Amino acid sequence: MFSIYPFAEEERSRSLMRSEAELLNLVELTRLSATLKRSEILLGIFLIATISSERLKESLFANSNLRREA
Repeated sequence: MFSIYPFAEEERSRSLMRSEAELLNLVELTRLSATLKRSEILLGIFLIATISSERLKESLFANSNLRREA
């Protein structure tokens, strides 16, 4: 008599390997997403600091011009 059990076991093994690969991909995507979020936060901080620095320079320049005129 012919048994399909070895084929079922092989299919189960392949299915588990696919599931493991999908989980590893999900973990990697989660890691990349967290890295991207950190990068976005750092970029935001950098942009705020740059804008603040430019405004400070403009303010100091305006104040120095006012002093010269006075």
